[in-house]
Amino acid sequence: MSKVVSGTPWTIVCTDRFDQTIEHFIDLLGLPMTAKGVPSVDKQFQRYAQFTLPGGPVLEIVEPIESLANLYRGTIYSMTVDDVSRSRADMESKGIKFISPIFEDGQGSGWTYYQLPSGQIFQIQGYLGR
Repeated sequence: MSKVVSGTPWTIVCTDRFDQTIEHFIDLLGLPMTAKGVPSVDKQFQRYAQFTLPGGPVLEIVEPIESLANLYRGTIYSMTVDDVSRSRADMESKGIKFISPIFEDGQGSGWTYYQLPSGQIFQIQGYLGR
C-alpha cells in the first residue's frame, strides 16, 4: 500500500497568464522568486517560476504547453510518498489514471501526475524505490 509521508510540500498553479500570475505573487504578496526558467525534465510545461514559502513549502507557477492546456488547469496539489514507483503501481492496480510518466530528477527522486475521478490533477513525488 502507498504511504503518504508529507502533505502538500509543493503546490503547482497552472496558468495561461504566466507573467501576470508571477507579478501577483511578487508585487501584491511580496514573495521572493527562488527559480524561473524553461523546464529541462518535465516538458509538459513551457515555463515555470518557483517561490519558497515561509516554513519551506514551494509554490510553483507553470505554463502548460498548448496541447495540454485543457488538462493542466488550476491548482495541482502534491503529496510526498515513501516510494513513487511502488505507489504508482499500487494506485494503477486500483484503477487510478496516470497522465504522465514518472519524471526523474537524476538524484533518486521523481514525480508523476494522476487524475482523480472528478478530473482534478494531483501529483505524487518522492524517492524512486525501483
